[in-house]
Amino acid sequence: MASTGSLGHGLAMVAGMALASKNKKKYFYVLLSDGELQEGSVWESALTISSLKLNNIIAIIDNNNLQTSSWTTDTHPTLYPIDKKFKSFGWETAKCNGHSSDNIYNKVKNRSLKKPLALIAKTIKGYPVSFMKNVPKWHYRAPNKIEYLKAIKEINNL
Repeated sequence: MASTGSLGHGLAMVAGMALASKNKKKYFYVLLSDGELQEGSVWESALTISSLKLNNIIAIIDNNNLQTSSWTTDTHPTLYPIDKKFKSFGWETAKCNGHSSDNIYNKVKNRSLKKPLALIAKTIKGYPVSFMKNVPKWHYRAPNKIEYLKAIKEINNL
């Protein structure tokens, strides 16, 4: 496990792990964000992974259209549609509700196994907390005590 943040190194790291693994039935998962997909190293890794037929890699893309302080569609509108980009790089793609663990599980379970999988998980930043949903500042700001208590109450009332 590694935390790589917005640098775009996670996909390359998982490619190295999959390539070095002697157990080809072992699966490697990486979580990426749509903002992170702006890094060139992500696309270099995506091309390398499919070229090397590292079909045991599952990339889950948190597609919430937000980055640190702005909307991804405003700064990088041609990033979308993400699934078609990965497909053109030789990946199997699927879309899912990123807030549904059952939906994510079923998409991963039912993949073809013939290509690496890019699962585009549509999410809402800050979900399910009312005052955090789709508000960019919650990308980097921690709640104060009052906000924290309100958030916990909303989460517990789901």
